[in-house]
Amino acid sequence: MVVNRYVGFKEEASFGTEASVPMAFDMTDGISTMALDAPDDPNIAVPTLNRFQKRHVPGFYSPDGSMEHTIDINTIGWFLKWLLGGYKFTAGSEGGLNTHEFYSTQSMVLPSFTARTGKDTFEHVMLGCVLNNMELTIDKDLATAKTDIIAQKDKKAALRTTLNELDDTIYPIAFYNVNTTIGGTSVSQDVLSWKWTYKNGIKAEDGLGQGSRFPYSLNAKDGSTELAIKINDDGSEKLEAFWGNAAGPSNDPQALFAVQSIFDSGTFGNMHINFPRSYYTKAPTDIKEAEPRTPELGIGIEADEITLADSTTKVVSPVLITLQNNQPEYKLTA
Repeated sequence: MVVNRYVGFKEEASFGTEASVPMAFDMTDGISTMALDAPDDPNIAVPTLNRFQKRHVPGFYSPDGSMEHTIDINTIGWFLKWLLGGYKFTAGSEGGLNTHEFYSTQSMVLPSFTARTGKDTFEHVMLGCVLNNMELTIDKDLATAKTDIIAQKDKKAALRTTLNELDDTIYPIAFYNVNTTIGGTSVSQDVLSWKWTYKNGIKAEDGLGQGSRFPYSLNAKDGSTELAIKINDDGSEKLEAFWGNAAGPSNDPQALFAVQSIFDSGTFGNMHINFPRSYYTKAPTDIKEAEPRTPELGIGIEADEITLADSTTKVVSPVLITLQNNQPEYKLTA
């Protein structure tokens, strides 16, 4: 069967150096939107004394856009590596699962990748792609990721007839596969939705230099990350934690707490997302008619020193994601 719509990814050896086929993986299922595209109006208008523009020349050029897809316990590792930058692999014992640890790197240089999208009659190839933002969401159905991508340049190629598609045994993660604790206490029974947002602060125009209309680099800057968790709530505990006092707002900082969410994919593996240094940024208690209270808690996240599974390596990161699966190391391949 000829497949005219697909998306494939592969890490690059260096920024903007095209990663050749076969791709690390191609997706035809689980992806709902691929809006990574050529930029709008990458031109420079030539000044004129007339009322309307008469001429233009090519200007700065950098494709961008977003992608939305369901996540599974295997391919999510690639996106986490490209988003966070920090990665450590530990092989499992014979017959056991491998361990992959992802954390925010202090380097501004993130891994880049090539993306290839089948668009009915041609393949749109994006070079020098980096992940700028990600929203990882789980509510009533499947865990999904929306990623904002910036690229160096694009080109056209022929549709591929051979794809490195996902194995049919790789299943998306459903809402009931996830459990969350706040401050060591399970809140899973009350969670209605969960969203983690991570931003790298990349600005394409910062990579502009002489000699090319394309960016020479796409580097991370000031980052930010936060959680939004919607819950069923009929008490005042979250408000009191937000106040930092049981009776009302305190002059002292809030007591910090850890948040952990576990995505369990059964025999395929699991993913632990840990935020060790968290605090409430929003704890609404609004009521409406006879409806139950379902506030969306805002949770701020600060960087902390984290020790990895080898008990030796220490990193400073707001998040540590531990992925256990049967996948080999997420590394550059020929």
